[in-house]
Amino acid sequence: MNINYIGIRPARNYRGEIYGTFLQQVQSINPAGMIMEWMKTKIARKQSTNILKMIEYLQTNEIREYEELF
Repeated sequence: MNINYIGIRPARNYRGEIYGTFLQQVQSINPAGMIMEWMKTKIARKQSTNILKMIEYLQTNEIREYEELF
């Protein structure tokens, strides 16, 4: 894993009032070795749902599996 970053901060309007939450995820992974490109792509797509799972958990306090999005 090269980098894994999740940032959470308040979202503010032009008057500086908080109206929500800003979530940002940055992740860079490159499994070295003999893993084929199509498998790397499949892993990356699965990992891209992590931020969606976190948002839903924060809203509902429940965890569910996501269908593959791509």
